[in-house]
Amino acid sequence: MKKKVLTLVATSLLLAGSFSCSDNELSSEKNILSFTHDNLVEIKIHDEKIKINEHTVTTMSMTWAEGTDLTSVYPFPVITVSPGATILRESGTAQDFSGQVNYIVTAEDGTSNYYLALSNTASLSTKKVNIYILPTIGGTTLPPANIEYSVDSMSIFQVSAYPNPGFGFERWFINGEPVETTSTTLELKVIDNVNINPSFYPNSQYIVIVLSGNTDRGIVSGGGDFIYGGSVEISAIPNEGFTFEGWYRDGVKISAIANTTYQPVPSESCTLIAKFDIEL
Repeated sequence: MKKKVLTLVATSLLLAGSFSCSDNELSSEKNILSFTHDNLVEIKIHDEKIKINEHTVTTMSMTWAEGTDLTSVYPFPVITVSPGATILRESGTAQDFSGQVNYIVTAEDGTSNYYLALSNTASLSTKKVNIYILPTIGGTTLPPANIEYSVDSMSIFQVSAYPNPGFGFERWFINGEPVETTSTTLELKVIDNVNINPSFYPNSQYIVIVLSGNTDRGIVSGGGDFIYGGSVEISAIPNEGFTFEGWYRDGVKISAIANTTYQPVPSESCTLIAKFDIEL
């Protein structure tokens, strides 16, 4: 295996608020906390340690996206180490991961941890992308929702959300976790199977007005404001000597029940008229 010539990078990567020590105490923390790169599919820092010469070494295995040139990975991966610690790695703008790569993390107190990284590239595989809409009446997507899409791993998947009338777009969720964007178009690199959810919210208010067809025959109550897809309570009470005949919308009978819950379809403002008959 090839070994790398290392030079000291005099940069301390600090994690604000994660550790503090007094002026008289030097930290002994000396770990690699995170290791990120756009082409890195997976990294495992193993609990088991190996002995190389006089050093105890922590091993790391890295899987890179298919097509990654391991001889010249650019830009350098972003490596976060314990607060106050420094890391010894290759100098330059690109790094060779085609063989073993060594890192040395040194704590403030001068003690060190040794890491050895071994890399391989992932085979191109197919992943599943599912789109679900919340709520279902809130809008549509392109490509359409409720279809399972098969896409190549590490490819870019794009989906756009379109609110229905009476709704606004709220946000995206990926595998149940909110995404910090208000854009109606989402692009993501597909690394594993994923569920995508656009969330919509009602942003329009409507009103149902209830009237008695003849106040001498009966009275009405209820109605009022509702949001898109909502409902209202309506009530009709016939006067003595009369019976309730039905609720009407635009001349069409929509219910024969005097006291009921009404959901306007289509979901828009409307007027309901209660009609009463002479009691026989």
